[in-house]
Amino acid sequence: CYRPLAWATDRQGAIGIFLSGGRTGFSTGDVSRLMEDLALVRPTSFAAPPTIWNKIYSEYKADLASMMESQPTADVAFLEDVLLKQYAKL
Repeated sequence: CYRPLAWATDRQGAIGIFLSGGRTGFSTGDVSRLMEDLALVRPTSFAAPPTIWNKIYSEYKADLASMMESQPTADVAFLEDVLLKQYAKL
């Protein structure tokens, strides 16, 4: 959870998850460690504000750019597929 529990929707969501036997993971508060947090928790469902989704997208684009630099002749669609599979494991 990257939104505060003071938000009614997240509080209700966390209570609903607990009542159905699920678990809730909370962030460390450090957005720069977002990908590490996701790899550690491996969420089934992930609710976050747009700034967090933008952070994930920028990480993806940075990884794609670095892959393009190391393999300039590679097909972009193939590299995107590889990255999507890698990010899906998070």
